[in-house]
Amino acid sequence: MTNFLPLVEQFHSLQGEGYHAGKSAFFVRLAGCKVGCSWCDTKNSWDEKKHPSISIEKIIDRIKIARKKGASFCVITGGEPLQHNLDNFCKAIKKMTTGEEQKPMKIHIETSGVNSISGSYDWITLSPKRHSPPKNYFLKKL
Repeated sequence: MTNFLPLVEQFHSLQGEGYHAGKSAFFVRLAGCKVGCSWCDTKNSWDEKKHPSISIEKIIDRIKIARKKGASFCVITGGEPLQHNLDNFCKAIKKMTTGEEQKPMKIHIETSGVNSISGSYDWITLSPKRHSPPKNYFLKKL
């Protein structure tokens, strides 16, 4: 488990697709992807060495600001975010976004499912790829 993650970008926006489309969200795009889809629109995220490793505390500082500005949940995306062990990151988000009058920030993840799951999520968006199918865990448990 790590306390630093390779960060491509983070931003507050509206979720643009799926069940939560149109809702205010904070996106954390992590670097690193070995899936290699030819149609990928974020190929700049594939090589994690090209992106700085940022402490999870600094990332969460931005999540907390976005929450104050109306973000309903945090979306962890990539690349392929589950290339990283996200146990510490998810625990820290839950702990650091809980207040006297606030429940923990909800966490969503967007994954192809090719890696084992780590972390704890309120919503999982599975985007399977024919050339690199998801682990059976995702197909049986979700």
